[in-house]
Amino acid sequence: KELLEESFNLLNLDNEVIETYCSLYHQLKEEGILVPDADLLIAATAMSHHIALKTKDEHFERLRHLGLRLEQEPKEQRE
Repeated sequence: KELLEESFNLLNLDNEVIETYCSLYHQLKEEGILVPDADLLIAATAMSHHIALKTKDEHFERLRHLGLRLEQEPKEQRE
């Protein structure tokens, strides 16, 4: 447990994250784009803490135009 706690920084689910989540949700709804709630929370957390999200999940690309910074591996490394 201690090794895990030393290896990772936990990011809080605070008011700023919730406000960012709500903003993302409403903007995406207006655009007709569906994103699972859990993924919106992940994106909102990254955006609120001003960090890039490192993911192999390409559907987060749908959030890039709203300000989500992504750090993705080149396709050939993902396969």
